[in-house]
Amino acid sequence: LSFQQPNIYWVEHRDHRYTPRLEDNVIGVVTHAFGESFRLDLAGTGSATLPVLAFDGATKRNRPVYHPGALVFARVAKVHQDMDPELTCMVASGPRKDWMTGQSLYGELKGGLLFQVSLGLADELLAADCPVLLAVARSIAFELAVGANGFVWVNAAKTEEIVAIKSAIELSATTHPSEISNMVSTVVKTIKKPAGASKQHASSKAKAKAIDEDAN
Repeated sequence: LSFQQPNIYWVEHRDHRYTPRLEDNVIGVVTHAFGESFRLDLAGTGSATLPVLAFDGATKRNRPVYHPGALVFARVAKVHQDMDPELTCMVASGPRKDWMTGQSLYGELKGGLLFQVSLGLADELLAADCPVLLAVARSIAFELAVGANGFVWVNAAKTEEIVAIKSAIELSATTHPSEISNMVSTVVKTIKKPAGASKQHASSKAKAKAIDEDAN
């Protein structure tokens, strides 16, 4: 249940449609590239525009070039009643890194995996004390970007680790908080098996078969 002055109450459903709000961090997929802007899809909830100069350090001669399919982590800068919202990849306050350094807070998300979760789960993932992310971090080093629009991007050193993190996040939506740690441990165990375990098992079976044949 949410409340807003003076006397407005409403219930937020975990799967309601995303409505852009000022200062929201979102992940969008580039659908069109124009001369002065990009158009991004915000998880199927409509489009948004991103000016090509809305990047820290960008100039008319030195600006990002994105193609359809590129993933961009951005901030909602303007919301219009009858127009698409406008995004920016410029930091609102604090230290700024030029977009070319690859160290800026916002910008293109390269590699990794993009998937979609409910808006309620996205809110939980954005919390500093998110149980599932804290549990995963104890076993796997990873990068994560969460959009208020329900898009989640994750990257890790190995593909199986990325898949495991995705599974843990999705399972957390239906797992009691007290069982999150055990659930994550179970998921992580599926990718932590000794590399030579399967080969050793196959070798043992082959030796056993050879012994049986000699005995006969």
